[in-house]
Amino acid sequence: MDVLRIAFLVPHDFRYSNWSIEDYITKYHYSKKYAAELASRGHEVTVHLLHQDISNDIELELKDYRIFFHPSSFYFPPKLRFGNAHNLRIYKYVLRDEPDIVHVHYYYAWSTPYVIALLKRHRLKIVLQHHGECDLLKEFRVLFSPLYALADLYLIGYRHELLYVRKLLARKIVYFPNVGVDPEVFKPVEMKSDRPLIVYAGRMIRERRGKRPDLIIYTLKVLTRFRKDFKAYLIGDGPERSLLEQLVNRLNLSRFVTFTGHIDQNKLVKYLSKAWILFHPVPFHSLDLFWDGIVKEAYACETPVLALSKLGKVKQYRYGILLPYSPASLAKYLNRLLSNPDELFNMGKSARKYVIKYCSWSRIISKLEKIYEKLAKN
Repeated sequence: MDVLRIAFLVPHDFRYSNWSIEDYITKYHYSKKYAAELASRGHEVTVHLLHQDISNDIELELKDYRIFFHPSSFYFPPKLRFGNAHNLRIYKYVLRDEPDIVHVHYYYAWSTPYVIALLKRHRLKIVLQHHGECDLLKEFRVLFSPLYALADLYLIGYRHELLYVRKLLARKIVYFPNVGVDPEVFKPVEMKSDRPLIVYAGRMIRERRGKRPDLIIYTLKVLTRFRKDFKAYLIGDGPERSLLEQLVNRLNLSRFVTFTGHIDQNKLVKYLSKAWILFHPVPFHSLDLFWDGIVKEAYACETPVLALSKLGKVKQYRYGILLPYSPASLAKYLNRLLSNPDELFNMGKSARKYVIKYCSWSRIISKLEKIYEKLAKN
């Protein structure tokens, strides 16, 4: 296919994770993976982001693409930790790339509607991709529907979101994984642990609508009433790690729970391979194989997933389970799952087959190229 000029826009900064620019450059972030994969196929790629710790623009040249960090000029609405950063000039920097395609990650950021409008004045092709919600004001975005409608295409990997957006923009939606996984990297590299092994991998933070690693700890405390043969590893860093460590000590769970801090990808693969289950304390309407990065990585390592049910109901899938928020209910079902390892291992094998078929990075980037090419020609 023809070489395309692709500009990625990540319309948020990194206050929520406390990441520095060096953290973004050295650690995994899905926006870099998209850029690197497309650049490796010969396309001209740039990435534009906001950052809270700078006052001037910073340009960095990576192996095959360029990254531009722009300062967060102001925050609106106030008192949010994520999605409310603005820089009114960012669209001008995107225009300098003269892109064939502008791909905006995270379309619920508060700056996205007016950025779409400003870019569309120059007749650019705009792709918006869903990566989650940043606050409780999702329904308020309906006021911006005329601006959102200016985008050419929506990529959505979460079925509940797809059904919601379909009411407004039915003809512009593609069911598409939010991120991919490399099955040659994320694969079983260790035998499953001899004793029940539970893994969490993510930020150490308590989010009102997102990750709740504290809920894992409370659940494990209840689980000790049923069994004491398990081990849990909590992988990752974040602003509330010390508070979570204190909670583990207060509940006398130190012999069961280990905090690893941030680890590299090779070590993560080993933990996921040995784990019996990934405890992913995030609320979902459904357990979609197209949704969530660490979930796909666990599946690729033949490890099923336990996540939270937004509807408060137990829902079993071939490759995981959704459970109510209650530590008592979570511990009850977790004990049942850990008592049937063959069932868990079969769920994991089924999950890997599906992920390889539909969610490998090579597959989704090939599909994305076709989407871009069709848009560019139109």
